[in-house]
Amino acid sequence: AVLDNFNRGNGALGANWLNATRVSISNNQLAPGPSEASPIWNAATFGPDQEAYITLSTLSPVSTKHALMLKVQGSTWSSGHIEVRYDGVADRIVVSTYTPTVGWTIHGAPIELALAPGDRLGARARADGSVEVWRNTTLLATYSVAGWPFAANGGRIGVSIDNASAARLDDFGGGNSAGGITNTPPLAVASATPASGMAPLSVEFSSVGSRDQDHDPLDYAWAFGDGATGTGAAVSHRYSATGEYRARLTVSDGRGGSSSAAVAVSVTDSPPGFPTAAVLDAFDRPDGALGGSWVGDTQDLSLWGDQLMPTASAAAVWNGASFGVDQEAYVTLASINPDASGHDLLLKVQGLSWDTGCIQVRYEANADRVSVSTYAPAQGWVARAIFGGALAAGDRLGARALANGSVEVYRNTTRLGIGSVSGWPFAENGGWVGLKFAGADGARLDNFGAGNSVGAPSDTGSNGNPVPTQVGLSGGWPNPTAGGVQLMLALPRASLVDFAIYDLAGREVWGDQARPLPVGRTTLAWSGHKRDGSAVSAGVYMARVTVEGRVMLRHLAVLR
Repeated sequence: AVLDNFNRGNGALGANWLNATRVSISNNQLAPGPSEASPIWNAATFGPDQEAYITLSTLSPVSTKHALMLKVQGSTWSSGHIEVRYDGVADRIVVSTYTPTVGWTIHGAPIELALAPGDRLGARARADGSVEVWRNTTLLATYSVAGWPFAANGGRIGVSIDNASAARLDDFGGGNSAGGITNTPPLAVASATPASGMAPLSVEFSSVGSRDQDHDPLDYAWAFGDGATGTGAAVSHRYSATGEYRARLTVSDGRGGSSSAAVAVSVTDSPPGFPTAAVLDAFDRPDGALGGSWVGDTQDLSLWGDQLMPTASAAAVWNGASFGVDQEAYVTLASINPDASGHDLLLKVQGLSWDTGCIQVRYEANADRVSVSTYAPAQGWVARAIFGGALAAGDRLGARALANGSVEVYRNTTRLGIGSVSGWPFAENGGWVGLKFAGADGARLDNFGAGNSVGAPSDTGSNGNPVPTQVGLSGGWPNPTAGGVQLMLALPRASLVDFAIYDLAGREVWGDQARPLPVGRTTLAWSGHKRDGSAVSAGVYMARVTVEGRVMLRHLAVLR
């Protein structure tokens, strides 16, 4: 029911509210002041299944907080609560929790949505840790706050606003929820590797990242955009004709819920140039610490004039994402230290430090050459290739590392040469990317980019993809993982493949039924869930891939 319609004389909010000195009644509505306020309804507390809602009669376009509070553990917001906040500046809804000893924790991705004046923002918080977000009578999304220590508790409800003096709120309601458990539609995420290339083009499609909030088992249906279809969490498709295609994945939860995601595939009659990946860090932020998604020797790397400047020999890994077995990286050498032995790119880093294993593409300014080396814990550094030629200030140093062990080195859009890292134990793995410097103090770097490469290696067959000479299975990436994991399987001929996950006691926890796979490289994907859709616990698991009687095992570490 509505608890307070605010239909009374202008002035104080009243005795049923705590912490209400910064808000007031104005023309039968709640009027926030200019500063942050978090009034709490004190006439009742509610149980572990509760809801709250309020009508946003007028929104403040400069306020990032028009929020509901649920399960408030005491008489103030700082005792712990769930916050469902509409940000009128970014037009999105964010679900967070506050814990006295921890602070704020954001749960899940924001709902990108603009609310309109008169919309009712609502939320339902349950004892199982689920939080439903509603606009009027429409369920927008369901989140989980199961790790919050008060998730199973009841508590008070309230509102929270900041910098919202132009806003007006009406008809605040809430209480013990009588609503039944609703089915939340699943989320579909689709990716294609490669996403472009020469015809005929074989593409590996993956549903990694797709998930169901209710942990229902999912069915996967693909429409490749050329009239062909497929099923399964990971599938392969071959495009014979040039054109622009839009492949669509539809995931269904078996209870009437479904969602779709599309991915573009470009099939051309000429190979793509370099680079094909986007800039990850343009370094365009205030002078000071590197920050962002970088880990490693960041204390020796600083920002100066919207560029990166090393102050000592150092290495840093981009932790924003890891990439697959065909990947590329590049950086602009805005200013070069002529005495430096290393302005380096790192590719296929096996962890969050170069010494876990990496490919190093190094510009040696003191020798006017680019060298390719690898590092493996059991091998140490191994020199692989050297290309002569001086780079000038403003040149872009780039590299593309492929699953067949080839490493292409680029100056701007020109390929300087191709080296081979065959014999390096991680050649067929994916991994992270980064930068490394040796004696390059005072150099300036700009526009660091990287990603999965859609470029074809030079020694390919007619389809633009290298044909494996023998059966091979990469290690998993990312590994360790907090979610899904992928492995790359190489097949010299079409084969029947069985893929399953076992715990260390030898019990199968998940399996993909045996299916025929085509010649080439196929991405095998596991979401980190059991057969029943529930997430596995933290620990070490074994990926078991069987190809025509040959069994291959890879260890996978799952973090939670």
